Parts: sequence; C-alpha cells; structure tokens
Amino acid sequence: MTSIVRRLLFALMITAVLLVLWLVPPASEWFRAFVKLEPMRLPYTVVYFLILFGLVVSMGGWSKRHQIAFVLLVGAGLGQVAGMIAIFIANLFIPNGIARTAATLSQDGMFAVFATDFTVAIVLGGWLLCAAAMAAMKVAMSRWGESLKMS
Repeated sequence: MTSIVRRLLFALMITAVLLVLWLVPPASEWFRAFVKLEPMRLPYTVVYFLILFGLVVSMGGWSKRHQIAFVLLVGAGLGQVAGMIAIFIANLFIPNGIARTAATLSQDGMFAVFATDFTVAIVLGGWLLCAAAMAAMKVAMSRWGESLKMS
C-alpha cells in the first residue's frame, strides 16, 4: 500500500472518530451552548472537519519526523486557524449572514472580526481536536505507516 493511501486511511479513521466524538454529548452540548444559531452548526462542522481531514493528510508525513510536543503545538495552532475559518464561513449561513459580516467588517474592522472568531474558536476547542488528530497521526504513521500490508 502506498504512503499516500496509508495517510488517507489513517486520516479518514482519525477524522471519523473525532467527528463521532464531536456529535455525541457532552461535546455536542458544549457546541450547542456556544453556537446558538442553528444555521451555523452544520456549516461549521462540515468546514472544520474537512479542513481537519486535509491537515491530517497533508501533515501526516511531517508529523512522523518531529517530536510529539512540537506536533501537538503545531496541531493546536493549525486547529485554531481551522476553527477560525470554519466560524467565519459558518457566519455566512445565518439569515443575512453575508450582509451582517460585511457590515461588521465596515463598522468594526477586520481586527474585531478576527478577535471575535479567535475567541469563539478557542472556546469551541478546534485547537484541541487538531492537536489530538495530529498526535494520533504521528502514532499511526510511526507504528504502522511502513508496515501496513493489505491482505
């Protein structure tokens, strides 16, 4: 099995497990407590987990070559950025979301939008999910990345 196929399989399994954990209580209750608007929930989840999957696939080989502490740190940073992107995009799905986002940008500026999305992303824990996913990918690639055989 080629290296990219292994990475895709590992990334798919890791992302699927984290998605299931995200969709069951208490994580789902945490998410609902901080994302009150129903139209934002599905877009946030879809965008975040697609980005997470892409990050885990693309960083799989990299994570194998680095120390676990560095992998966790980089994973947390990438997860924070992924969460901010997902929350920004999810804002566009609320009623008049594009107009509201444009009005906020013109009234408060980009820094205010950045600060708000940064804070929401921290609270939602995307940084933690990505750090865990990157660590899981490191373990999977280190243990089974070279020796996995298809029967």
